[in-house]
Amino acid sequence: MLLNTVVISLSNILPLCIFLVLIILLSKTAKSNFNWLILSCIIGIFLSLAFVNTASFLSALFEYRGIEIITITLHCLLYLCIVYLILSSHSQNKVWQIILFVSSSLAVVINGHNYLVYMLGYWSQTQAINALLIGSILGTGVCISFSILFYFAVKSLSRKYGPLVLFSFLLMHTSGQMLPALHLGIQIDLISQQAVFWDTSMFVSEDSELGRLFKALFGYEAKPSLRDITIFMTCSILPLLFLYSNHKNLFRKTKKLVEDSI
Repeated sequence: MLLNTVVISLSNILPLCIFLVLIILLSKTAKSNFNWLILSCIIGIFLSLAFVNTASFLSALFEYRGIEIITITLHCLLYLCIVYLILSSHSQNKVWQIILFVSSSLAVVINGHNYLVYMLGYWSQTQAINALLIGSILGTGVCISFSILFYFAVKSLSRKYGPLVLFSFLLMHTSGQMLPALHLGIQIDLISQQAVFWDTSMFVSEDSELGRLFKALFGYEAKPSLRDITIFMTCSILPLLFLYSNHKNLFRKTKKLVEDSI
């Protein structure tokens, strides 16, 4: 139980911590305080609880595919929010701030509801409470420790090489989180399953420590299909190409803004 709780914590909290680190770095270019982040996380937690408590009702929607379709929709909305934030990073207006707020809440819901299902499912078992608490503390501690290191690493790279580093990390992370949405689509027969394009499990297994880290960072799959690879590459690269080709001057200004702010 203790080990399972640590693993569940790493699988769900680490991607969220990584996302929040990237969002914090992005928001620092707007020189805003972080009250919005605390509020968005609180709202995300309450929405996650509502999601869990209404799961039986939601699952009955869309011919008993409601949970999957809603989860896929949330992943897509989060990706679109991030694309908007990156493409509009030169004009950080009120709408930009609202989208920043919404994206943080969406990330909490996406990563939080599975974690809450696990925690609430075992909380009623008296003998499991200690293991749940200790496992959660250990897992969360590891996530926070890595996030601090990740924050300073991305901050340093962004200072040296400009906003392209931050934008690339953010797009790769959210694009990688789209892959579980694809797999949900396969489970409910929205899309067909494709053959494995390559297998890297002999080098980095998804269940290994490095594999879990890669999965949290950019959705690493040891046995991806060609569609998985195509969608990941397209979602990661196209927004950057569009930004650079259409806003070269603004891109240079954004680089100066990032360097001054972080």
